[in-house]
Amino acid sequence: MTVPPQLPTDDAAVPVGVGLRRGGGLRQCFIVPAHEHAALAAMRALVGGGAFGLIERAVEPEAIAFEREATTTLAAMLGEDTPLPWPQAGPIAIAIAAALSWCEATDTFPGALALDAVWLVQTPARAVLGLDTAIERALGVVAPPGAERSGRLSRWAGPEQSAGAPWDHAANRYVLGLVLYRMLAGRHPFAGLGLRRALEEQASRGAPPLPDAVAQTLPDGVQGFVLRLLDADAERRPRRAAAIEARL
Repeated sequence: MTVPPQLPTDDAAVPVGVGLRRGGGLRQCFIVPAHEHAALAAMRALVGGGAFGLIERAVEPEAIAFEREATTTLAAMLGEDTPLPWPQAGPIAIAIAAALSWCEATDTFPGALALDAVWLVQTPARAVLGLDTAIERALGVVAPPGAERSGRLSRWAGPEQSAGAPWDHAANRYVLGLVLYRMLAGRHPFAGLGLRRALEEQASRGAPPLPDAVAQTLPDGVQGFVLRLLDADAERRPRRAAAIEARL
């Protein structure tokens, strides 16, 4: 298989299931042999869904390339204590919700959502999931038992995952709430607390209201919906990402 001309030819090719990965960071290419029909079909489904920013391009008769490239990550764009106004934060949150909705509808687990897993693409301008789990599975990588457990305490996990539950679609919906709160407020909802205290608050009380200066700039009902995404009781949170996309 040859190397797509857009990618540096000195990038090492790393086997991934039945294919190869070239590049890294925010510029990746997955090369799949043309005879691997199941992997090609699975990768084309990911392209069609649009959640991961993949595009397909023929390399040569015996191989197909699936590429993605981002300008930056949401984490890098936000920096330290930088809030975004609703006209900027809203479309990013809606794009993430749409990507998660497609994953839920197709029973495709994308991996664990986080600030640095939100990629910002310039053309066309949009946010996509910079996660590899679904791509690796499409290429035939079998995850080891327990791979979907978070494995560590984190501010960027749901209360259930901090208690040891497997990472699932519901966890990603919760983290979307954390991401949206962080974009609007300029800080994590439990910033200023030690990790264990923050996790206790997260599990018992939910997120505090957004600062008044922020809440006053939001469309009606948005603050309440953000807090609902981060409710301590999982039963009171939205059950589907499609509902989040529609509400936002």
